[in-house]
Amino acid sequence: MRAFFAVELSSEEKAGRAGIARNASEAGLLVVTRSRFRAGEKVKLTVYAGSQNENVSGRVMRVEENPIDSAEIWRWRLAIALEDATLPEACLLSA
Repeated sequence: MRAFFAVELSSEEKAGRAGIARNASEAGLLVVTRSRFRAGEKVKLTVYAGSQNENVSGRVMRVEENPIDSAEIWRWRLAIALEDATLPEACLLSA
């Protein structure tokens, strides 16, 4: 489901990195960010959807670099699988 909301990503090596969710489901997120994370890396996310903020955790499953001619604003695209978490309903309705 297409989505557009802000997220903050943190891992053991990186803290407080900004991102934007482009797709969301109950199982995970597709996030674009300026920061490169590694596949397999565990991340903590704060999801900002309207007036709702939710802290969730997940694991980076895939990392892709956006092509140089992409219209995307940030360089890296991350597929993140959520671990035992539920996104706020506003995230799933923002499409």
